Amino acid sequence: MKDFKKNLLLANFLLIINSSNSFAEFKFSQNFETVSDYNQQNQNLENSNKNIKKIYKNFEYKKNLQEDLIEQQNDYENIAPFDEYFLNKAQATKPNPVNTQEKINTSTTEAKNSGKKIIKKQKIVKYLKSKNSLTIGNYFGIDYLNANLKFREMDSNKNIYPYNSPDLKNGFGLKYFYAVNFNNFFMAPEIFYEKIGVRNKYSYNRFLVQENDGKYYDKRIAFGYKFMEIHQRYGGKVNIGYDFNSNFSPYFFAGLSYIDFSNLISPNTINQRNTALQNYGHDVFQIKKGRKLVPFYGYGLKIKLTNRFYLNAEYHIVDFMVNTKAHRYSPIDGTENLTNSSFINLDNSLRIFKAGLLYNF
Repeated sequence: MKDFKKNLLLANFLLIINSSNSFAEFKFSQNFETVSDYNQQNQNLENSNKNIKKIYKNFEYKKNLQEDLIEQQNDYENIAPFDEYFLNKAQATKPNPVNTQEKINTSTTEAKNSGKKIIKKQKIVKYLKSKNSLTIGNYFGIDYLNANLKFREMDSNKNIYPYNSPDLKNGFGLKYFYAVNFNNFFMAPEIFYEKIGVRNKYSYNRFLVQENDGKYYDKRIAFGYKFMEIHQRYGGKVNIGYDFNSNFSPYFFAGLSYIDFSNLISPNTINQRNTALQNYGHDVFQIKKGRKLVPFYGYGLKIKLTNRFYLNAEYHIVDFMVNTKAHRYSPIDGTENLTNSSFINLDNSLRIFKAGLLYNF
């Protein structure tokens, strides 16, 4: 800046000297005898004034350019470290600081090209700053989860029985998603895996009452040992949300997931089953395993911790039906009533709360 002021003072001095000379030459030109000589003198004076204006204009442009470069350098110093890749690309095109010792008559073409590079770098800086505050790019996450499972019996005759008490189990999950952003609205397709292992069960003895016909009838409709266990879940979903600011981003989602499960429908209690396994090595009522593709939905929240790490919480709502292929049992002797066309279905209600950490890369 000091060199710049010196050159500006020099330009003022040249202007004064040039004006004085021009005035003297103008006075002297009155002694010329021809009109052509007089006009030539006026043309020389006008050209001299134009040169002085051009000098000032060039100085002013270079001054503004240097101030822009200083401001641009400050912007680069504030860019987050993890955007080093983009910063290096921008630095590769960064123009050198204006040398105020250049000759006054240097062409302004180079200055204009430098100005274009500044505009390009400003766009990069603006993108990087906005990128740091939006849900965008690749995310990898690990979750702690709590699964809540309950079920109720339903049969093909549309008889519905009450839900049993829920059981809880903790597990973990992994996920990856890629987010794109449109004016703070983001969409993020995701794949995930969850290890759950929650089992819901009940075991009731039959409650037999002798009727007038002399036979005993079971007055407890739901008897025996029944359970449903969710082993794991994996699938994909789409998150759609909005970045209210750089720290707070709620969203909702919907998707499909495969659920690996096992279940048992037995008229015997759990103690009777264990006795049969101990005495005979097997039970005629076998555990059945299966896998089912199930839709689900829910909502979540992303909270910024640092430039790369985020706190993430979600709530999943999963409801699905499993046909056990088992017939309703006889209320007289507790055996499977094969003549009854009604099958037992288990209507499952699975609720999963997840909390974890996201890494943006």
